Amino acid sequence: MAYSRIQRPTRWDRAFGGAELSDDDIALILSQPFFAQIDPTAFPQQMPLADILRHDSRIVHYEPGDVIIRRGDYGNSLFAVIEGSVRVLLDRQ
Repeated sequence: MAYSRIQRPTRWDRAFGGAELSDDDIALILSQPFFAQIDPTAFPQQMPLADILRHDSRIVHYEPGDVIIRRGDYGNSLFAVIEGSVRVLLDRQ
């Protein structure tokens, strides 16, 4: 019986959301106050901050009135406002 070896996918075989961020996108993200505080040298050489952002993030454009997230939604994401503003509405319980 012959066996085939199946190659496991690597972490970054495909970018999150299907498309890698461009160098300009990465520069825009890293220029934001939250990210500008992060020391890129604190990341391992084989997994630099810019590559993590390039492959594990995406930029989403919302229109006024769009809902980004609702209370109770499963959350494993960081939302950073690059341009514009967001209003948070909380119902008192």
